Amino acid sequence: SEMCIETGLEATSDDPYGDYIFKGFLSDTIWAIDAHVFTYAGKNYITCARILNGNVIAIAELENPWTIDHKRVSVISSAVLDFETQDGKINEGPYTFEHDGRLFLVYSANNVTSPYYCLGLLEFTGTDILAKPSWTKVETPMLTAGNNVYAPGHCSVFLSPDGTEYWLAYHARTTEKGNRYLHVQKFDFDESGMPVFGKPVSQYESMFGHPENKRDPPQKTCLAYAARAFLVRAALSAKKKDQISVQQKINIHTGGCLLYTSPSPRDLSTS
Repeated sequence: SEMCIETGLEATSDDPYGDYIFKGFLSDTIWAIDAHVFTYAGKNYITCARILNGNVIAIAELENPWTIDHKRVSVISSAVLDFETQDGKINEGPYTFEHDGRLFLVYSANNVTSPYYCLGLLEFTGTDILAKPSWTKVETPMLTAGNNVYAPGHCSVFLSPDGTEYWLAYHARTTEKGNRYLHVQKFDFDESGMPVFGKPVSQYESMFGHPENKRDPPQKTCLAYAARAFLVRAALSAKKKDQISVQQKINIHTGGCLLYTSPSPRDLSTS
């Protein structure tokens, strides 16, 4: 829908099951989905998919955890490469992560309902994070269908508890037109420092899979889905009583939820 506005909530206590206060709309003029908040060089930014002749990736600085700085909202990526335009003109689902001092932004391309939905990658290679020329796009997709997994996309990146492993969480289908389920897999980096996602793992090889019991598929045990359901319930509760918590700020938008801790969300987020 083109009527999607990002909203912000703030905890009133340290209890994640406690109350939240509705802080307001991050912007009352920017229609967007798939918001991701991140911190870089001591400043907080938001990146999202704006609905402008297709979906494009935009970025802006935050004045505070619930307000976008409107002085400069920049589009840094749109669908122009062959692999991005198999079905629609769509770049969406942005998510940033850092490795060895380099900043990457992974995103989804093509229509989410098509088998061509996949992951692409940008790298911040310039000096102005809000300028499109400062971002270099990898010309080939980072993760596409394979191993009976279709339409992998809209991912998050998180670290293992000891900070030594990088993990990718994304949704995908087990048939071309089926439901979307959560897949989680570890990834590495090549000698040049670029991330290598490899092929999507099957749902029974995924972190949440049960290889010995295919009657109990991983989607039934996915904590991320439980967390999303909790956040949606919290949002509805907040709407009713003007409250809804943790020291984390919560950004809830149509189609998903983003949980982050200000100032650094990189080890906590879930898509």
